[in-house]
Amino acid sequence: MNYGLRVGYGPQLKSYSATEPLVIKMEQLKRVPLKPVEEARLAARDIADKLGRTPWVCLSGGLDSEATAYAFLSAGVDFKAVTMQFEKDLNHHEVQYAIDFCKQNGVKHELIEIPVLDFYETQKFQDYFHHFKAQTVEVCTQFYFLDQFTEPFVWSGEPMRLFRQDGDNVILQAVSDFEQMVYRYGEDKKRDCVPNFHFYSAELAWSFLRLSVGTRNEYYVDDHVADYYLQKNNFYRQGGFLLNHHTQRVTKAHGFEHLKIYFDDKYAGTEKTDYNSVYRKPWKDLYPTAKQNIVDIPKSDTIAKQILRFD
Repeated sequence: MNYGLRVGYGPQLKSYSATEPLVIKMEQLKRVPLKPVEEARLAARDIADKLGRTPWVCLSGGLDSEATAYAFLSAGVDFKAVTMQFEKDLNHHEVQYAIDFCKQNGVKHELIEIPVLDFYETQKFQDYFHHFKAQTVEVCTQFYFLDQFTEPFVWSGEPMRLFRQDGDNVILQAVSDFEQMVYRYGEDKKRDCVPNFHFYSAELAWSFLRLSVGTRNEYYVDDHVADYYLQKNNFYRQGGFLLNHHTQRVTKAHGFEHLKIYFDDKYAGTEKTDYNSVYRKPWKDLYPTAKQNIVDIPKSDTIAKQILRFD
């Protein structure tokens, strides 16, 4: 499938490099982007047409995947939501948000239970880690989840947007190493998939960026804070996505927070100490993330240049 960008490491766009920057090579805009939700609906219809089969939207319970599901729903495109569920209800808060969305909107929904404790404690994640140069154990768990079904899937990713820091400084959030891992998973497995829905077309990616130029999003170093999620929800709503408002959903929701707490409690007072000492520190430097991200915009893209003119 075609995307609004190509992503890889260095000028050759390698699938992985420990020494080169992550490069996001944007396609040239064909027209002025519409409002984000309108571009998202166009993307959802195009994905369904190209796949020729019902796409499975990975719905974590977080804002980004709910926005993706909303795009398919409001576009009138048939899809199925699929959610990763941990034993012992370790991600029950996030799962419940996904369940609520599907029940409220009549969306077909499948929960796939992942034996996450065994996956971690017996280190079954190692094959994924080394094969995909996965960089974190959490990503290995998500790849294991994707291996549990063969249908074409849509992974949401995050939209591209600008943040303001200390008044005049600008920070661009674009595709990260994590999203690049989903690209190389799809390529390696030869799966019909969309690794980052919010970058499916150049027009969709730039529609979010254009919105962020005008909304002056404040930058937060810690994306677990409540203000960050309130701002993110507001950003999506300004883009036309009528997401559910849960008073409890004010912190990061991707399913691993309570898993970390579980292992912290289990390892407290032992030589393993905590989650980080077992599942973060020994692995984090094996496949380093890029020290620099570069967004490569075509020099002839006059529409993109106009979007990037802001006060």
